[in-house]
Order: sequence, then C-alpha cells, then structure tokens
Amino acid sequence: MGSLLLTSPAEDVQLAILGVFFDNGNHVPDQESLKPFLEYYKKETAELDFGVQPRISENHMTVLRTHDDIIHTVNILKGNQDSTRLEIRKLLNRDACRFASTPDHEINLAIDLSLRLWLMLNVRCPETRFLTPSAQSIQWDDTTTLRQFIVAQFPRRSLNLEPKQSRLSHMFTVSFMFTIPACFTLRDNFHTEYALPRLDEDTDKLLKQYGQEFHHLAPFDGSRMLNLNEFEFWGERLLEVYEEVFLSPPVSLRQLWSDRRSPQQWSVFWTAQIILTLTIVSCMATFVQTWASVRALRLAEESTL
Repeated sequence: MGSLLLTSPAEDVQLAILGVFFDNGNHVPDQESLKPFLEYYKKETAELDFGVQPRISENHMTVLRTHDDIIHTVNILKGNQDSTRLEIRKLLNRDACRFASTPDHEINLAIDLSLRLWLMLNVRCPETRFLTPSAQSIQWDDTTTLRQFIVAQFPRRSLNLEPKQSRLSHMFTVSFMFTIPACFTLRDNFHTEYALPRLDEDTDKLLKQYGQEFHHLAPFDGSRMLNLNEFEFWGERLLEVYEEVFLSPPVSLRQLWSDRRSPQQWSVFWTAQIILTLTIVSCMATFVQTWASVRALRLAEESTL
C-alpha cells in the first residue's frame, strides 16, 4: 500500500483504490469494468510530475507521497462531509505520519486532487487551473461545508409542472428509444436490463417462458420512476429528452409509418388516411362513371338521329 504515487499501482493497490471510491458495503468493485477510472486516476496523479511549475509539483508531493495517502485523504473527506475545508485541514494535520506541520496551501492541493478523483469534479486552485484551460474549474473555500459545496454543483430542478404534465409514459425506456442488438449470451450483454423493461408484455412472456431466470440478470426488484417530480437533479434534462422522444413530430413518411409512441394516435391517423384515400378513389370512380354515362348517353342520342 506504500507504493509511491508516481509509480503505477499494483493490483492489490488498485483494488484498495477502487474500494475507497466505489465500495458501498454491498459488493466488491469489478476491477475489469472500472478500468477507465483507473486510467483517469493514473492521468490525474501523473500531472503531479508535470514539470511546468516544479514548485506546485513539489507541494503535491510533500503531502501526497503514496497511493495510501490519497486513500487516507478520501476517507477523511467521506467521513466528514458536514465539515468545512478548514476543519478538514485540522483533521489531516492531526496525522503526524502524513500531514503534520504541513502548510495550508499544500493540504488544499491534496484535498483538490482527492476531490477530483472521488467526485470527478474539476476542483482546482488558481495555481493549477492552467492544466485544464478548456474546462471550467471550481474552487472550495474555507467557509462552506463539503456537503454544501457538492450540492451547489448539482442544482435541483426548478420545474413547476401540473400533475398531468409531469407523468412519464411507461414506454419511456432505453429499449424503446434505441434498437439494442440481440446477443447469444445475455450475461455478456451489459444492456440486458435495458432490453427487458418492467411492466412490458414481451418481458413478462419471456420471463414466464424461461422460468423467470432473467430476474437474476436485471434489476426488476426496484420500482419505476414515472413522474418528473421524482427526479430531483435531472428533471429539466429528462423533460427535454422526453419531449424530443414523445412530442416531436415525425420528419419523414417512413418515420411517420414506424412511429409507435402513441399506438392509439397512430391507428387513428392511418385509419383516417385510409378513409381519405378510399374517399378520393371513390370520388374519382364516381367522376369517371359519370363521365362514361354522359358519353354513352350522347352516343346513344347520336345513333338515334
């Protein structure tokens, strides 16, 4: 666990890193599926040796020497979310082996790095903002608690919808919006749970056919959220997706024919189109029949003269 921070972490260290960031007490993190995070972790820690401003690099390294130092800092942050940055610094200063007698700005750099790794928020002090010039950076001050700081980065919904407007259709599922290709081994398909939506007739038939064994492959025990008011943070964005999927008009005849967002409206529309087409054909047939009758009458009159 004491491997240096600028060296690639060994497998046991990687498991410890994933554990502190992703272990919720119910399962062991899957190392294979979390490889992108490990790459992100290595990228962030590699920036400590960027060499552009050696003083900043040295400040980081003064506080964070090993991967265990980061794990310790993240554990302090996770366990004291109602504390300010000033209080977090005092807690870290109590560790005589790591952060004793360390200047405040150096501990702040270590806290920023730990927050970037834990929350994936671009928390940076003015000294390190140049490392991500194209991304907006944020800074935690000494008067705001960690919980308040995090909540401020994710503003809650400001929707004021009527009950009827806030309801989501039961067909608002990933499998309805995207065509998910079939696979021979369902356990190898990460999107299996999306291909088997709850409260769906086809899903029920499939589960009955296979003795409901697919319950082990998808989260069918949870309840579905079919009201926009239940989405505290992403209500506005979800409303945009919902309006685009269910309320936007078809852009072509092919899309109009395949549109199944509202089966009742689809059947009414195409029934009306069939009736309109038959009416037009009937009118044309009546016109032709009338024209033929008039012509036959004239021919009959001419033949009698």
